[in-house]
Amino acid sequence: MNRTLAAGAVVGVVLAGLSVGVALANRESPWRVTSAVVGALTVAVPMGVGLYQWRWDPENRQGRLLVLLGGVCFGATLTASSNDLLYSTGRVAAWFVEPALIYVTLAYARGHLTGRADRIIAATAWAVAVAVFLPQALLLEWFPTPSVWGTCTSDCPANAFAVADTVSSPPGTVVTLGLEILAVGLFLAVVVATWRRLRRGSALLRRTLTPVLAVTMVRYVAYAVYLGLRRSGAAPEVLVPLGFVIEVLIPVSALGFFLGLLSWRVHAARALETLTVKLRGDEPGDAGLRRLLADALEDPSLELCFAGDGDVPWRDGAGRPVKLPQSAADRCVFQIPDSTTPVAAFHLDGALHDQRQFVDAVGACAFATLERRRLASALSSSVRDLEASRARLVAAADSERRRIQRDLHDDLQQRLVMLRIRLGVAAEAAEGAADHPLLCALGADVEAIIDDFRAVTHRIYPSLLTDAGVEEALRAVALRSPTPASVSAENLRTYPLEIESAVYFCALEALQNALKHARGATHVSIGLRDDGRLRLEVSDDGAGFVSARCPHGAGLANMRDRIEAVGGELFIRSDPGRGTTVGAAIPLAAADVTDRTR
Repeated sequence: MNRTLAAGAVVGVVLAGLSVGVALANRESPWRVTSAVVGALTVAVPMGVGLYQWRWDPENRQGRLLVLLGGVCFGATLTASSNDLLYSTGRVAAWFVEPALIYVTLAYARGHLTGRADRIIAATAWAVAVAVFLPQALLLEWFPTPSVWGTCTSDCPANAFAVADTVSSPPGTVVTLGLEILAVGLFLAVVVATWRRLRRGSALLRRTLTPVLAVTMVRYVAYAVYLGLRRSGAAPEVLVPLGFVIEVLIPVSALGFFLGLLSWRVHAARALETLTVKLRGDEPGDAGLRRLLADALEDPSLELCFAGDGDVPWRDGAGRPVKLPQSAADRCVFQIPDSTTPVAAFHLDGALHDQRQFVDAVGACAFATLERRRLASALSSSVRDLEASRARLVAAADSERRRIQRDLHDDLQQRLVMLRIRLGVAAEAAEGAADHPLLCALGADVEAIIDDFRAVTHRIYPSLLTDAGVEEALRAVALRSPTPASVSAENLRTYPLEIESAVYFCALEALQNALKHARGATHVSIGLRDDGRLRLEVSDDGAGFVSARCPHGAGLANMRDRIEAVGGELFIRSDPGRGTTVGAAIPLAAADVTDRTR
């Protein structure tokens, strides 16, 4: 592709240079400098614009059509020569400039004709050039003058293609008038067809087509004025400059194509930037995504369909089953991504059919949004499953704790109590006997074992937590604390056991950490508060530490796991000399505060 474009650029430069050389070589023409400048522009500008568009959008034929138009215009610039063959070649090529320009104008911006009326207009222009004008190259001894393409009005070079028995004079007035009327009719048809496309097209098409229509109208008005002045017998001093104006309007038309293309590219860049920024913000729903895409493509009629499942292949934004529309002359369909497994599809204005790159870029933004939405949904589902699984594990662990505590209390502890009673009875019966001191000592040992056993079962799962709630359970812990501890509570209600268990064991772990590590601590406070979230704070007045430098052990991990299992958050605040605070906040739903029997 790059080699082809480079070769095209070289050819364009060479043809423009030849056009200048041919014009300057005709030293008899007083217009030779003007002819050289106008000829170079007429060749170079269409070819340059065409090569640029060809490089930007290789699939669109518009760029190649402009390159070919520049080649036809080069042939027409040979009319500036005083050589019979070059001049005759230029006159013949000039007859095909207007059909070529008509085709390029009607084909803009797709690069091919789409409507039936456009095909009829283009076919008529080419038919007139081939069937009416081309035979004159063989029949006329002299080409008609004056001409738009040519500055000589007398003593012009002879027709080098004339064959024997040629006609020495041009067609009659009636024939010439008919051809001029036909030419004006074709010009008017092109303007009307372009205007209809602009009026019916999308805002995007109007942006690109407006400069083309404006230049086309100016050029054809100038051409009609030229034909009228020539029929009225205007002097060459008037017709030749006007002819140059008509020629110059060809590169101006090419610049109009370029402005439309440039406007399109600027719009595409801005639209993609705006779309990307908006999609990066709040996650849009299906309706919001359709609206953003319609704004970016400037197509309010855009329809967005989403891939369904096997039973419902496509659905709309509301989830209703729909049938994927088919492409038509005024509508087109793009799938996202364009593969065998699309996730969505656009139904767009037909004017966007050939803007594949832009629509694909918009589709990529839409695909990224849909994929992000899918991944976010999958992640959210996984997080919910993980939280539910962790909550089930904690609940199962607490249930097992309660079962173990109940079994120990109802079985082993009762058996130890019975053993203590029997030892007491045996000691009373053996009073005065030799084994009486031993029985008393065994009774004391069993009493100590019972106390230790009760402490162990209390740590496994305190029955007070189930019977009286987290506040009373923590007050019992505070009473047994070696370091003075206090419990405060504000607006507490009744909560599910899994929440109260998480708060209790987190507070218990924090209290134990304070007793172990809070050097110089004289008091530990445990605070509970319900302000829509159940909050816990365990604070000591010890030495504190730099939390960033302190490794986190298993105790902190256990606290965090328990709090996060019920949807809460754990935090630690500590500074040297200011003590340490371990806190937790658990969000509460309505179901979390319903009354229950303790």
